[in-house]
Amino acid sequence: MIIKQITDPNFFTSSNFPEFVKSSIFETKYAEVGIVFDPTIISAEFISATEDANKVCLVCMDGDKMVGILLGEKTRIIFSKTPISEQRYVRIDENYRNKGIYSLLLAEFYKWSKLNNCVIMVAGSHVHTGDEKIRDIYKEKGFKPFHYNYYIEV
Repeated sequence: MIIKQITDPNFFTSSNFPEFVKSSIFETKYAEVGIVFDPTIISAEFISATEDANKVCLVCMDGDKMVGILLGEKTRIIFSKTPISEQRYVRIDENYRNKGIYSLLLAEFYKWSKLNNCVIMVAGSHVHTGDEKIRDIYKEKGFKPFHYNYYIEV
């Protein structure tokens, strides 16, 4: 399996990206509360990562098949000029979970964060009760809890 940064916006129409994202939480959890996601907006968000130096899209490929994806961005702490990186979206194919793919994506996102002079990297947006496994991963990697998130110094 290979982790790579996507820089070509055509990737999002030529790969299994639409099916991959459609089969995610967008179709289940949010729909339960009446939130409907627009596939064109989702695609546009990922495409913008190929055009904006402050965003990154990392994928894990198993041959021609995308099995993991992470969307991140460089931003700042509110009311501060301190640069941070924040994981905005992550998804691992259900058939590839528990194989270390998320750890590989996080490691690559950490490198990107460091190259972009971020002070901290925020992952695990809104980790709530019932997500003990992901909390254990963050703690194992040296992340520290902060509100509903986990962060690590870069």
